[in-house]
Amino acid sequence: MIFKRARYLMAAVLILFSAGSALGDEITMEGLLDEMVDLERLARAFPDGSRMVQFSSYDRGSKIKDGETIYWHANVDLGQYLRGEKTARGYEYVMAEAEGPGALVRLWSANPGGRTWRVYIDGSEEPVIEAKGKELLGGKIDPWGPAYSGRRAMGGNFIFPVPFSKSIKVTVSHRHGQKGSRAPLMYYHVDLRLYPEGTRVVPFTMAGLEAARPKIEETASRLDDPSFTEGPEDLEERVDLSLAPGVSGELISLEGPGAIRLLEIEISGGDRDLAKALGQTALHIRWDGEDQPSVRVPLGDFFGSSPGAPEMRSLPADITPTPDGARLTSRWVMPFQSSARITLDNRSDVSLNLTARVVHSPRAWRGDSMYFHADWREVNALKTRPISDMRMLEAKGKGSFVGLQMNVRNPMELFWWGEGDEKIWVDGDEFPSIFGTGTEDYFGYAWCVQYMKFTHAYHGVSLPTKEPLAIYQALPIPFFYEAVSRATAKKAVVSQYRWHVLDVIPFDERVVFDMEISHHRPTLLDVNATVYWYAAPGSSDDGEDEDLGSREVWTP
Repeated sequence: MIFKRARYLMAAVLILFSAGSALGDEITMEGLLDEMVDLERLARAFPDGSRMVQFSSYDRGSKIKDGETIYWHANVDLGQYLRGEKTARGYEYVMAEAEGPGALVRLWSANPGGRTWRVYIDGSEEPVIEAKGKELLGGKIDPWGPAYSGRRAMGGNFIFPVPFSKSIKVTVSHRHGQKGSRAPLMYYHVDLRLYPEGTRVVPFTMAGLEAARPKIEETASRLDDPSFTEGPEDLEERVDLSLAPGVSGELISLEGPGAIRLLEIEISGGDRDLAKALGQTALHIRWDGEDQPSVRVPLGDFFGSSPGAPEMRSLPADITPTPDGARLTSRWVMPFQSSARITLDNRSDVSLNLTARVVHSPRAWRGDSMYFHADWREVNALKTRPISDMRMLEAKGKGSFVGLQMNVRNPMELFWWGEGDEKIWVDGDEFPSIFGTGTEDYFGYAWCVQYMKFTHAYHGVSLPTKEPLAIYQALPIPFFYEAVSRATAKKAVVSQYRWHVLDVIPFDERVVFDMEISHHRPTLLDVNATVYWYAAPGSSDDGEDEDLGSREVWTP
């Protein structure tokens, strides 16, 4: 052990001096492309003043005045713009506008259609991007193929860095540029990463896009196949562990400084026993001898889906069914200074049998290093009237929000449960700097289409429902289907995830994440969720241990 620790420290020093710091470097499109697949970058704090903001078509009736919310659950979340303006190209409606250095990192729309989208940067009257929305967000424009752009479960997505040095404006216009009698009735999100004043940014150009084609293709390949590759400094541990019902045990204990780069668990058991073991076993991870774990999540939920082990493949996490059970893979990078301890607490009534592979490497703890956190929470029989917000996370300190995995059990399977908007306050926000247009919109799909499975590097519906419920709600006799839904008492279960990588949400002092719970009918909804974030030492959050022994394991 003495030799191993000495080797660890020597390698950590070498990595510290060889890695350098990207924080003071010039921001380029190529560098941001690297960030799209660099999970290690998420474990380092962003410079103070870095921001992620979202412009969306949320209902402007929602306001906060004198500390009181007004029409907080208003739901006309389309056709809302900053303004309309006459330009040389006709009449354009401004979706987003910001000053200072930054980068456009995400576009989304439920109905981009044949309208023309334009991106202007740094005060230029000529757009750097001009395209029909359905093509730009539909993966139809080279080189923005499926890794970066595509229509998934009816939602149009564009996730690609468009850096700017001074300003940005994003607009949409009717097909022929006319003003029309009303603004385009379109749902949209425009997500911007804003840098501190003085940050050097190389602006986006189409010539630069063409020159970066090799990097674009390389990044796309890594997004399509995010398999883990061991490095020369990595160390690997393998552990077999069996836990009887009600028994806890240590999976692994490591000495630092270092970072866990891969946690892979193969677990055996039939569908019923597997679902129980995954849903009622607590995964706890403690850094540097802390009393309370920074990670406290049901074992299966930690890897991105629940209930059971539905197949999914994403950048930081995979679930792969096997003939004997499932293989769960986490590629979140989790640094620590002196120690890391992973334990499992089996609160189910079945035995837990697994084999774990842990890959870790020496890492000197830096001034901007942060601990990885994950927390799970559940609310059952949540009343959908009056409409309310479910608190997903409140954390204080410096850090970055990096993901949400959310599971819903809907007792009225023919009616939509996800009208609610995400509302995210960062630091001193008086009004959320991220205010969405619907729960499915946050996860990158649209139109209640939770019955189409998709798993992308950054977002997905890993466990779809069986009911195409949007069809029933569009029919002229919804109350008939309400009676059917109540009579059959079927419960539709859906699991979805979103990882914030290019669109990571940094915070200097605090972050508060609420998800509005809004159902088309008054009923009782069951919701559980896992939130993922990084935080500097000394931070705090609102998480607490849940009694997994009493958790009801849902049946898909």
